[in-house]
Amino acid sequence: MTIAYKVFTHDLCSPIQGGEPIWDGRLPFRLPPVPVDMSDADCAAGWNAAPTPEDALIIAGLWGNGYPARLYRVESDLPIVRGIKLRAATWEVLQEIDVRTV
Repeated sequence: MTIAYKVFTHDLCSPIQGGEPIWDGRLPFRLPPVPVDMSDADCAAGWNAAPTPEDALIIAGLWGNGYPARLYRVESDLPIVRGIKLRAATWEVLQEIDVRTV
């Protein structure tokens, strides 16, 4: 299993794509499976995460919509690695990380 970090908005939406909340916040939670782009593109289809909390916050931002971001520790089998991004069909969301300690 690969441990990584993923950011959501304060109300658990995608910080980049927007839309409806992904889930209700109960943990652990498995993100719904999505198609994954297997190309060499740095940014492509799939659930994206980062290898470190700092990288996740660089990619998604800390105040993307005017509210503080929520950072989570996630894990997945064999994600695709592209630069500082990892993508997979799904991630298991395990634990919220206090961004004040990163």
